[in-house]
Amino acid sequence: NAFNSNIINALGKISAFYFLSRLLELDIFSSLMISIVVIEITSMILDLGHSTSIFTHTSSKDELKKEFFSIYLIKIIFFLLISPIIFLSGEIYLYAVFPLLLFNFYNIYLDRLFLFQTVLYRSLFDAILRIVLIYFISNNVIQLNDMILVFYFPILLIVIFDTLKSILFNPSIIKEFFTNLNNRFDKLIFYTKEGLSPYFDGMVVMLLRRADIFYVSFFLGQSISGKFAALFSLINFLPMISSAVNRVILSFVLENNDTYSFISQNRFKIIIYGFTFALLTSVAMLPIYNYTYPDSVKIDSLISFLCFIGVAINFPYQTLILPLYKIKRLDYGLKIRIIQLLIQTVSSIFFIKNFGIIGVPISLILVRLAGIVLINSFLVKLNLDEK
Repeated sequence: NAFNSNIINALGKISAFYFLSRLLELDIFSSLMISIVVIEITSMILDLGHSTSIFTHTSSKDELKKEFFSIYLIKIIFFLLISPIIFLSGEIYLYAVFPLLLFNFYNIYLDRLFLFQTVLYRSLFDAILRIVLIYFISNNVIQLNDMILVFYFPILLIVIFDTLKSILFNPSIIKEFFTNLNNRFDKLIFYTKEGLSPYFDGMVVMLLRRADIFYVSFFLGQSISGKFAALFSLINFLPMISSAVNRVILSFVLENNDTYSFISQNRFKIIIYGFTFALLTSVAMLPIYNYTYPDSVKIDSLISFLCFIGVAINFPYQTLILPLYKIKRLDYGLKIRIIQLLIQTVSSIFFIKNFGIIGVPISLILVRLAGIVLINSFLVKLNLDEK
């Protein structure tokens, strides 16, 4: 159900993009796609690692509930404090950051309670209502900020319902929060510190997936970068599929020493299978991409295909890195990603600036190949040390 909710969430957004790409002028659609990327990255920045740390440092369901709603309430207070600043800045679309932040935070809380069906229903409501709203506004001319707020309005409704149900209708939570205010902020600092490592890891992963859009915008213009943002909204399906597969493999790695050894000893086969997976899924995704967007939004088929491959070939890396969970060397995984980010920055600036849009898939492929080479070299060293 957790995987299904992610699929529904992605399908809901893609369905919305299908209609919006035909409803809006290219410049407005491009601005919308870039704004959505900015909102998602900003939301992840403001999470501050709490989505990981609060769930790994609570020992019981009752403690989890108390700590979660404490942090949840702090995030709401923070939003209320900076709302006037957002209004005065004129960047009204940034109001959408906080519903998305709270929505995702609450979904992770539900996941930890194994309430996967609830998460699924939330995703369904978000996807269906968004399409309905877009249909009803299709005959009206609205501004970009209004379109962004409409896009995130279903999430806002869900967040309001969450807040009313869980906090305002449960005054004991608010009373306890303000009674132990100093302790609450001490806990906030604690969870922030404890979440720094996975937080930075998640940020690097996000930048690896999205930073090229900003390089394209800088060197080639917003219209082209909007087209790439539309393409990458579909590309996000690929890591979603591979993550679901690797989540199953991870359970075997953690519970079975033979699985860990099998991955380490069959690296070459995993890489070959991963590249085959990349080729097949990219071939499958290309017609979906061509159907989803009109010609005015689409990028050249060859470049689109290479971009799909550039993301999909990350599959063997995601599998090869699983033994690091068993030997508790996730720090090395973070080092690899930082190196990848440096390679991406240099290669994207060089290739996009000098060769145009073909530089995007070149950079993607180089970065993913670098990750595979680095993790493979680490596993080779581990095998030699064991001998």
